[in-house]
Amino acid sequence: MSKTEKRISVHEAIPLIQPSGIFYDENKKSRFAVTNLGYGTGTPEEQIFKGMLQLRSNVYIDQTGFLDEDARLEDGTERDVDDERSQHFAVIENRVGGIAVIACMRLINRGEIPLPIEELIPGAFETDVAENKSVEVSRFIVLHNEKRERALARTFLLATALSHIRNNDLGPAYAIVESELDAHLTGISVPTQRISEPVWVEEYNTTNFGIRIDTDEMIRRFGDDLLNDFSLQEGEYKYWGSMEETTKSLDEAV
Repeated sequence: MSKTEKRISVHEAIPLIQPSGIFYDENKKSRFAVTNLGYGTGTPEEQIFKGMLQLRSNVYIDQTGFLDEDARLEDGTERDVDDERSQHFAVIENRVGGIAVIACMRLINRGEIPLPIEELIPGAFETDVAENKSVEVSRFIVLHNEKRERALARTFLLATALSHIRNNDLGPAYAIVESELDAHLTGISVPTQRISEPVWVEEYNTTNFGIRIDTDEMIRRFGDDLLNDFSLQEGEYKYWGSMEETTKSLDEAV
């Protein structure tokens, strides 16, 4: 989904926003939280939602060149028409002086409107259309300088999204990827099947192909205990980690 050249660092790509009330009382010393931001763009967590859109802009325009400069809005964020029919998820880090959105993803719901993969990847389906309950995984970003924290953020972000898929009887899931991301998904044991030949996608400035994600197998691997633990309603948070843990300086950007 992106070019391999990194034009800005991880530190520069992660937006730091003003302190938020999500880390409060017994959670004030928690280091991370994952949240289900809800459906569409009318989320009550406007601050977190905007931080997520800023992360997307920083990564897909500035860091990787996945999108052209004209995709950036006046407020510095990135969004498109598919945000209105998507379920959004994000991971937030509690930091001294503010909070940072370090990971996000969305599930685009098909319904009666074709998914982007149907229009951008010719030949991705043997039939003319995807199933009405299918979703497309999109704007999947996980950034952190610490390998362990990246892995946890990715796992808990996926668990929250898989819980949503399971609880709402959605699927199958599709994605538009390029070779680097496909290799990454394989490396973290995401079960996928390629459903098209590589094609140049003008909108994404790179060669991509379509994949189908076996969400049933992922749900089986994650297990009910983990998915139940991350079964979040809109506006709910799941916390982990401690601000008191020793952390690597953000200046040591990779």
